[in-house]
Amino acid sequence: IEKNSTSITDKYFFILDEKITSFNQENPKLKVFNIIIQLNKIFNDISDDVEKGIKYTTYTIFDTKKIKIKSDFHKHDIEFILDNNINFGEIVYDTYNDLEVASEKKIKTLFFKKAMETTFNNKNLQMSDILRDIAKLFEEYESHYRAYINSLEPEKIKQQFQEEHNSFLKELNSILTDVHNKIIFIPLAFIFGASQISSSDSLKSIIIILGMLVFTIFVSTFLGTHEKVLNILKNKLDERNVYYKIEEPSLYKNYENKIKELIDLTESIKIRIQVVRYSNWTLTLIGALILYYSK
Repeated sequence: IEKNSTSITDKYFFILDEKITSFNQENPKLKVFNIIIQLNKIFNDISDDVEKGIKYTTYTIFDTKKIKIKSDFHKHDIEFILDNNINFGEIVYDTYNDLEVASEKKIKTLFFKKAMETTFNNKNLQMSDILRDIAKLFEEYESHYRAYINSLEPEKIKQQFQEEHNSFLKELNSILTDVHNKIIFIPLAFIFGASQISSSDSLKSIIIILGMLVFTIFVSTFLGTHEKVLNILKNKLDERNVYYKIEEPSLYKNYENKIKELIDLTESIKIRIQVVRYSNWTLTLIGALILYYSK
């Protein structure tokens, strides 16, 4: 009983095990007592070494220095918390939830240990010391972790921008390649078709002209689809430009030129699409006129 209990009143001992002790929620001291059990679980979980003694458990934490924490505390510690720290339960549960995030457990535990070293000068502590300075400890932990997050944020934004930039560039290059292929192929197709038009074989010439007309319609349809995709990309680029300008003004100047280059490329591709579309119809019309005047 001595090993696993603490004196709350002059007459009773409460065993540190919720399976045995009934935590009457109407009793404020028992509420605090229950929270202290959770705090012990935190130290049991993050400590580099846990030594269970006869009357108390010793938690050992290693970082730049070695800190030992004895788990024993006293009834006046609970009274101190009730009188001075109304947020004690919230702080402990926030700490518990924070340190139990599996994906960031290692880094958060490291910052909690650093906060321990900053908050306490003494290397040999009792749970009483932790209980009285728990708010300061949690504040120190949050400042360490917040500084770490802030240092990562610019890199995250840069990486996100680079991924978005590469994605836009890939889509634009795909459209540009297709448009360029048509720019090269259409004159060749026209030259070949025009060379096959013969005044002596009207049927063959009419079939060639009809083939050029169908080809022109198909090309115009595909180019129309490209234009719709370009409009979507242009709207996305405008949105990202506004986002970085408002949300990340300090970093915006690093992105502004690249965003402008993508927008300029979008406009350039639009112009090329129009050139290909009108050139195609014009060449088809010229082919029809050649046939007409040859007859």
